Amino acid sequence: MNIDGLNMQLLIANACNPVSSPNGEEIAYQSQIENGSSQIFVAKSDGSDQKQLTTSYSSESWPGWPPERNYDPQWTPKF
Repeated sequence: MNIDGLNMQLLIANACNPVSSPNGEEIAYQSQIENGSSQIFVAKSDGSDQKQLTTSYSSESWPGWPPERNYDPQWTPKF
């Protein structure tokens, strides 16, 4: 998208809560996978090179474990 909000383009289908990395080179986001569970992914800022970072199962498959808290990704600062 341009700075004025025009020319929006879909980079990643089914992505929720996207957050840009501090250097602007990557995007972390959550998405639902085939088994219905929410997982955290990372991709380059153009939407390419998508990688799943978390693995958990839907509550139907594994009630209560592992905990399904894969949402609202955040970047941590480098120390």
